[in-house]
Amino acid sequence: MVKVNSYDLVKKQESTFEVNSVLLDSPVSREKLSFVVKDFLHQKRSKNSAVKTRAEVSGGGAKPWKQKGTGRARAGTSNSPIWVGGGVAMGPSNIKRTLKVNKKVKRQAFLGSLTAQKEVMLVVENSDKFSSLITKINDFVQIVNNRSLDDKRILYVSKDRDSREAVIGNYNNIQVSSVYGLNVYDILKASVILIEDSAVKQLEEIYTK
Repeated sequence: MVKVNSYDLVKKQESTFEVNSVLLDSPVSREKLSFVVKDFLHQKRSKNSAVKTRAEVSGGGAKPWKQKGTGRARAGTSNSPIWVGGGVAMGPSNIKRTLKVNKKVKRQAFLGSLTAQKEVMLVVENSDKFSSLITKINDFVQIVNNRSLDDKRILYVSKDRDSREAVIGNYNNIQVSSVYGLNVYDILKASVILIEDSAVKQLEEIYTK
């Protein structure tokens, strides 16, 4: 077991929380982290960058001028890539860039990212009382300000993402995520990770099978 800092919503005090070592004591491979993050960013990119080839440019049906006798270089079509307004040779055409990342590497990178960020992780205990104790965003702001997290990029992880999003989603520099919505990129990008104890238990159930 690995001990991480925690905050009890009921007692309103800080303590420590034990997390399974599978989640927070895994090998950290920079190569795997970089590989998975690169694949994630490729997936987010749109594939709408495209240019017209010489077959797609309008016009160009007739030969611009006769083959001989004009003194100009011979030309068969105005769609040629060497002409202004012609088609583009070997340009982008709706290609989605992807990397092949197998499940084992994804799992190792995910656990490695959690391990790498365990120092900035804060477990929210008694999260089942969240709805009754934090009814408006100011209640959450008070907790954040008391921990000097107001200028940090916060990743909030909960089993009940929708209800948390409705209360604290408008807070500045916060991203609310479900357990199944977590990814290596968001984990590494966060300055602080607030994760509910119920979400920790769910992660342990998933990754300790």
